[in-house]
Amino acid sequence: MSFQRLAGIAGVVFVALMVLNGALLGDQPMANDSIGEVRSYVTADEGMHKTGFFIGLLVLPVAVLFFAGLVTRIRESDLAHAEGWGFVTLLGAVLLGAGVGVGDVLYGLTIYRGGDGLDDSILRAFWDAQGIAYATTGAALTALAVGVAVPVLERGIWPMWYGLLSVLVAVLGIVTLVGAVSDTSSAWIFVGFLSMAVWTLVTGIVLIVTAPSAATAGRAVPPSVPRTPAMPA
Repeated sequence: MSFQRLAGIAGVVFVALMVLNGALLGDQPMANDSIGEVRSYVTADEGMHKTGFFIGLLVLPVAVLFFAGLVTRIRESDLAHAEGWGFVTLLGAVLLGAGVGVGDVLYGLTIYRGGDGLDDSILRAFWDAQGIAYATTGAALTALAVGVAVPVLERGIWPMWYGLLSVLVAVLGIVTLVGAVSDTSSAWIFVGFLSMAVWTLVTGIVLIVTAPSAATAGRAVPPSVPRTPAMPA
């Protein structure tokens, strides 16, 4: 199996784990909800929250494989055009992982003991901080989607409709970032989550469908051998 196809499968698994994680975490309080509602959510079902948190951690190694395959394919195209959109994609993926990682750590601190030992001010600080961390993923998603959209639209490495979808996701990333500063930030974070899930699923499928066959994936290109000029007689 080619690396690109394996990365595409990882993308589909990535989305499945994200959806399962979101289902387990349930309906989370919004930024303008009272601290009482936040505490009720944190203490409602400690076991369910921990399971969802664990599923979220499982996403990390799968995401690494997915993004590695995505960046590798774009970088291959970059080398032929002396451009750096693969690096833009890579940095977008790193920023995305950083935002999600910080948010997950802060979320874990709030649910680890069901909020026990955290007074209202600390619980509020942790809850708001994880929301802000997740909100930053909107900017990262925009960089990631732009890094993919440009080589697709300019070079045709994948279907044109996929490039246009990436442009739409890039715009939604900015909208998510702007909306995250409003009182309904949790709703905008969900928009970003949904955009990333749909885009990741489609990207995974594109990687699978366009992956080279087993017969050509490992075929080495023979090096060119310089000719030795004939010696004069």
